[in-house]
Amino acid sequence: MAQARILQIVEDTAAAGGGYAFVEVSGVADMSDQITFYIRRNSPNEGMGPAGWQANAAALKPRRVDRVGPSTFGLYVGPEIVDHIEGPETVEIEIPALSLRQIIPWPAMASSSQGASPMSVASPGTPPRGGHGVELNAPSGANGPEPTKPPDAPTGAGGDTGDDDPGPTGPTGATGSTIVDPGEEEVAPPKRRFWLWFLIIVAALLVLLAAAVIYLWQTDRLDPILCDLGITSRCSLPEDVTPPSAPPGPGDEEPVEPTPTPPEDGADEPEPDLACDEALSDELWANCEIDRLGNDDAIVERATALRDDGQADRAAALISMLRGRGSHLAVFLQGQWLDPVNTGDWDGAAEAAERYWDAWQDGGIAEAREALQMLCTEAQDRMDVDVALRTVLQAYCQGLE
Repeated sequence: MAQARILQIVEDTAAAGGGYAFVEVSGVADMSDQITFYIRRNSPNEGMGPAGWQANAAALKPRRVDRVGPSTFGLYVGPEIVDHIEGPETVEIEIPALSLRQIIPWPAMASSSQGASPMSVASPGTPPRGGHGVELNAPSGANGPEPTKPPDAPTGAGGDTGDDDPGPTGPTGATGSTIVDPGEEEVAPPKRRFWLWFLIIVAALLVLLAAAVIYLWQTDRLDPILCDLGITSRCSLPEDVTPPSAPPGPGDEEPVEPTPTPPEDGADEPEPDLACDEALSDELWANCEIDRLGNDDAIVERATALRDDGQADRAAALISMLRGRGSHLAVFLQGQWLDPVNTGDWDGAAEAAERYWDAWQDGGIAEAREALQMLCTEAQDRMDVDVALRTVLQAYCQGLE
């Protein structure tokens, strides 16, 4: 069961003459008509008593208790309390039996036309918060004149007063109109729709993002980003690279066409050699040459020729690019360029052995195995080979056995 709390204080507008209200309490499984409660206010510091506000709060009893929901009850009070509270005013209501003490606003209500009725109070006792209590059921004269009950005041939870007037109505009273449906469940206040604002903000951000992408696309500022990501082919060359010269247009001088030489019988007419622009960077030039030549043998032959011609950097860039495309022939050629049997420089022996091993194991190149065997034999015959290098080569050589 949830903790008891006071939901609201509601005026009974259907009661004749005014001065009646319900104090709705929720989180309660059951409630007796004999329950007591206290009403206090802070300014000035007073409590409700038999004649209105006084120094100490008296233990009060409702006229009746009605169930207004599965765990909600209404404490029905009359002019003896309502007429003395000039709402709107903040009061503290305490129900000791429920361990409940709550500050709640008391709304403005119409007072009774005939004045306040006598206060319904509990048996004498000491109220909480250090008050002394007021004994209203003591013998006449002990606490002033004994209040009398008006003819139309209810005597209990829906009891008969002997008058034809049905009296004030309650949530489930036996007489009069009903102001609260007893079967009605407590309605939770509507939740704030924060998700609606969240969707509006997300939609606005998406619109701004789409507008930014369209602007960058139309101004060609998006191309460098898409080019780096490999999404577009509209990639411009670096500023320091001169693009290949275009062929002469219709208005340019007409070049002198050489007299074609008839091909020999059975020979195909050779295709023109459109070499890549030498002004390109090594990486762009290597990609161009690989695409132009088309097969690994032609590319290896081209790289060998460049190396023999003193263009070792261009040759290395071409073979590195070919190796990056998965060519095992390029790996074998790199091993040959590093092989001390060919170069006389034993600093690259370990890397050459690694290239030969990969070309043989992964590419199935038999020449690579023969070259590795020759390197191992040469290393064993030389006394000036470093011990660490000899150990590395021995690991590859043992794999040949």
